[in-house]
Amino acid sequence: FLDEGKIDFDGEFYRYTGLFTAARPVQEHVPLKIGAMRGPKSFELAGEIADGMHQALAYSREALAYATDHVKIGAERAGRNWQDLDLGAWMVTSISEDGDAAREAARVVVAFYIPAMPREQIERHGIDPDSLQPIMDAFGRGDVEAAIELTTMDLTERLSLSGTPEEWVERIREDVVPTGFNHVICAPIDSFLVEAWSGRKVDNVPDQQGQLRLIHDKVMPSFQ
Repeated sequence: FLDEGKIDFDGEFYRYTGLFTAARPVQEHVPLKIGAMRGPKSFELAGEIADGMHQALAYSREALAYATDHVKIGAERAGRNWQDLDLGAWMVTSISEDGDAAREAARVVVAFYIPAMPREQIERHGIDPDSLQPIMDAFGRGDVEAAIELTTMDLTERLSLSGTPEEWVERIREDVVPTGFNHVICAPIDSFLVEAWSGRKVDNVPDQQGQLRLIHDKVMPSFQ
């Protein structure tokens, strides 16, 4: 529809005739990607029909490899080359020259995202989903402070990309690059966001612009 400006479609559930738009993309083709988290069918569908796949909340090599393994299945089904697809890993991130401060900032947001993660996704990070029930219960009764306190630093390190630039580079090299994902989609957590979400204050963490500058200057050159 976006490529040609019009569409006739006779499908099993939907039928369109003469549907058109005067809106035209600036570029030749607007890439359409599928957002996915648990899989496997969403990963396979992305490989089969989409221009790429963006996976949310995958940090371990096992979780990322599981996704690309199933993207490959879908691509092979359609006779496509999976390496032509745009595969992005969307992560909760925090970067600072003070690695402990970066992890403390990430911990707050990790706590909030734990309830959104399917059991299978949690297991792919080497975590027993049942062990996280106290965090769920705390959120259930509206006790955000308790939920954050129950989110240990070990959980934070497993469920975020946080730390110093050097720690980022090592983690990306070990867990992301070998799986076939071609980029990381960063959601930087700074002190403003931490305070807005939790009322807590965290020091020694750059603001959004400062974190982007650290990524640009001290992380990206290692992957050029």
